[in-house]
Amino acid sequence: MFLRLISGPPRLLVLLLLFFSAHAVRADADADLAAKLGFKLIRLAQRGETTSFLVAGTPAQLRQRKPVVVLCQGSEVRPLIAVDDKGPFFIGWPGDLKSYQDRYHFVIVGKPGLPLVAPVAALTPAMDYADPATGRAPLAWLAHDTPQQYAATAEAVLRYLRRQPWVDPHNTAVVGVSQGYHTAVWLAKRDCHVTHAALLASNPYSRLHQYVAEVRAEQYRGTLAPARAQSQVDSLYLQYRALVAGTEAAARPWNGDFWRNWVSVTKYAAIDAMLRLRIPLFVGYGTADIGSALNDILPFEFDRRGKTNLTLHAYPGLDHHFTLPLPAKDGHPQAPEWHGDEVFKDVMAWLATPAH
Repeated sequence: MFLRLISGPPRLLVLLLLFFSAHAVRADADADLAAKLGFKLIRLAQRGETTSFLVAGTPAQLRQRKPVVVLCQGSEVRPLIAVDDKGPFFIGWPGDLKSYQDRYHFVIVGKPGLPLVAPVAALTPAMDYADPATGRAPLAWLAHDTPQQYAATAEAVLRYLRRQPWVDPHNTAVVGVSQGYHTAVWLAKRDCHVTHAALLASNPYSRLHQYVAEVRAEQYRGTLAPARAQSQVDSLYLQYRALVAGTEAAARPWNGDFWRNWVSVTKYAAIDAMLRLRIPLFVGYGTADIGSALNDILPFEFDRRGKTNLTLHAYPGLDHHFTLPLPAKDGHPQAPEWHGDEVFKDVMAWLATPAH
């Protein structure tokens, strides 16, 4: 009734105040949820957009001056926090951070176009977010979904953090898993203050290199006829050529709405940037993950160039998610064993090695 009695500019002013008040309440609610889970939420305005990111730690830990470790997520269309009937829970990174929070500030940047917090009811069984209006990946997320753009956003976050009294500006590490492997490489290339990069569960070339390897593996096992295998490989060559062209017209017929992402990890392969980096690199992958198999040749690539900054950790039998499949027990399938915390422990030990 009050708004109905107001006319002219004052009414517009009241509506704007109500809008921004509602936004502030929502932002405060997100910050409260993050705090309950052991994170500090920071919102950074840049180029007309707002970047939300979380810093892990208790209030006392967040006052300690420490290096920053940026955690780069995979390709999931995923918020950082989900809420179900039992309350909020963190889904932005797999594994244990608390064991290392006395030594590092862990930073996880939210993806553009996605909410920071979402109810489980709004997520798929894989915990991905879909636009409620379309049931598909949000357009704003699709427009930003490349490792290069994620790296640019993370670089802006790091510029902000290095001005804070609780951040050691001289030591910055980046850890990326799956697609985050590529984001981490590009962030290290962009930001000369990054001192270490750990790259997990992907390969330095492209997904199409992986697909060629998968086709050949089927052929070698005798489950795919040689002529059929060659036909599939030839088709992958055509797709590769289209993606390297780098245009929407060339790439969209192959990869639809996700064409930008596919161009970004195909035309701009991580290997080129990796071989130019001089900082220590840790590459970790499971040997049962065919998508990571091309990491096996990295020692050849580095050694023939006289580069000594590579630490390679191959984890026998582990898959893309660093899990180990288990045989059925009493005729019933068993859940695989997850070894991701052990891999992360190796990364943390590598970071702490004085030789680096």
